[in-house]
Amino acid sequence: MNYYYQYPGYPPIPQPRNGLGTAGFVLGLVSIVFSVLPLYLWALAYPLGTIGLVLASVGVSYARRRVATNGGLATAGVVLSSISLVFALLMTVIVTAQ
Repeated sequence: MNYYYQYPGYPPIPQPRNGLGTAGFVLGLVSIVFSVLPLYLWALAYPLGTIGLVLASVGVSYARRRVATNGGLATAGVVLSSISLVFALLMTVIVTAQ
């Protein structure tokens, strides 16, 4: 006999759903690492940062429309991707000025 009773009507807690925002955050984090590396590895920050910026921006858009649940991670992805693109641009200026 089962003595435990679950009350009906309580929906399950939704899991965070924002794969694009998460992917944008990860790409932004990786591109920020590549943007400060020497030996022309900073050039990899351009495509990674651009793709991360696009994915994270779409993730922020989904979070604003309440389609996704973790908009903070997507916003962090936008910030990290933007910073990495700025660092990569600075590295380009420094290297070409020499």
